[in-house]
Amino acid sequence: MAVLKEFRVDNLFQDNMVLQRDKPLNIWGEGPEGEEVSLFIQGKEGRAPVVRGKWMITLSPLETSLGEEMVIRCGGGEIRLSGILVGEVWLAGGQSNMEFFIRYDEEKETLLRDGENPLLRFYDIPRISYEGQEKEADYSLYGFWRVCDRENLEYFSAVGYYFSSLLNRDLNVPVGIIGCNWGGSPSCTWMDRTCLQEEPLTIWLDNYEKGLETLDMKSYEKTFKGKKENYRNDLFADETGERLMFGMSDGEMEAFMASPDYTDQFPPPGPLDPHRPGGLFEHMLLRAVPFTLRGFIWYQGESDDKVPSIYDLMMTRLISCWRDAWKEELPFLYVQLAPFRKWLHCRGKEYPLLREKQRIVSHTVPRVWMASIMDGGMEKDIHPKRKRPVGERLALLAEGHVYGKDILCDSPEFNRAEIGEDRVVLHFDHAPGGMDIRGNSASCLEMTLKGKPVIPERILAGDNRLTLFAGGIGEAGRGEIRFAWKDYCEVNIYNRAGLPLKPFFFSWGEE
Repeated sequence: MAVLKEFRVDNLFQDNMVLQRDKPLNIWGEGPEGEEVSLFIQGKEGRAPVVRGKWMITLSPLETSLGEEMVIRCGGGEIRLSGILVGEVWLAGGQSNMEFFIRYDEEKETLLRDGENPLLRFYDIPRISYEGQEKEADYSLYGFWRVCDRENLEYFSAVGYYFSSLLNRDLNVPVGIIGCNWGGSPSCTWMDRTCLQEEPLTIWLDNYEKGLETLDMKSYEKTFKGKKENYRNDLFADETGERLMFGMSDGEMEAFMASPDYTDQFPPPGPLDPHRPGGLFEHMLLRAVPFTLRGFIWYQGESDDKVPSIYDLMMTRLISCWRDAWKEELPFLYVQLAPFRKWLHCRGKEYPLLREKQRIVSHTVPRVWMASIMDGGMEKDIHPKRKRPVGERLALLAEGHVYGKDILCDSPEFNRAEIGEDRVVLHFDHAPGGMDIRGNSASCLEMTLKGKPVIPERILAGDNRLTLFAGGIGEAGRGEIRFAWKDYCEVNIYNRAGLPLKPFFFSWGEE
């Protein structure tokens, strides 16, 4: 005999939530077969039958508002949700630099004192990597809408906070962020496995399947479930994670890497592992589908350094995979990887290529824009502690490209070059009114003529261009200019909006 489902609304719909304004709203849940569900908010009503134990109502668009109440009824049951805001909702995805809590941010103390804002809300999807994991530990610290107050601020994604704070200030609307992230996660885990079934993306599936061949499943499961770090249900209680996120000295890092806790944490990925292909797409991202959103913000890529040459294809497929899930070409804003050299076993040697692959995506996929933070890295920490520029630059992209404000919101980007006898004129997009070189010289700029390093005698900044003067350019016949084309550097060239010049590589002539 079939068991009647209890009447309920999905867990994303709770007190203090933020609903997306000016778009049809999807609200869903479960209920007894054959019953009808009715929903009321802001003077609007929606109805839907329960079919195979599930119901979904698509409500006509709501206007910006505060303090709304939603009433949902089914049979004799009623659910009332209060403290609802109607404004802008974005999903924030990625790995640890998106997950990075205000608890670790350099402005933490100031924010805890002055950063409260009741018009900002944050929902963190519980970090679950397999079916039933949430029943094996207490995940009550996540999976509800937090109000941005003194008690909850530490749990906000720092990038998400700065992003939503600027949007709230400039658009004068409430903003909600749905966090969907996991430290150390490669892009493949955030994609449906079917999105990886084409060359060369199949390398992620092939490597995973090959690893399974040597895995003792019984031993693997026992070992995996016996490690408390595999249950990310209270991240602040994870002493190792806390040490890593707050930052370590060189000595502390060396000691940590020599400890059993470190050497034992890299087993082959198995069917419970959060980094396996499709794992977090299935068990985290799909929990947010089809919640009505304005768009996505994304900060990830560090964990794709093993196959950097296909990262543009991975990102392109990931974006289409997410848009397919929502059945909408939602805006996708993301962060180009920060300057970085080494941290624990990680090295930044593949970052120039990864950054270039990220740049390519911003030119080949519609409604996709990239923020540069090449002035905001840390040489020996993969987690920059200054997240304000990250969130605010993403917000500027949203304001300019998504909300239609007439502002300079993109970083300068190389377009073309003119080679003269004693000069190279570099032309850029997004630098009207000229560029500002902060300091005595342009750091991160390298020029070679016939393979030999040359220091420009003078650099002149103009409208959408830089002119490099040096003797012998015309005679050299061939040359090369690289800007920020290395693992770690400190960019000091900005446009009038204070946005840093993106990395680029340009060469001319023949060998």
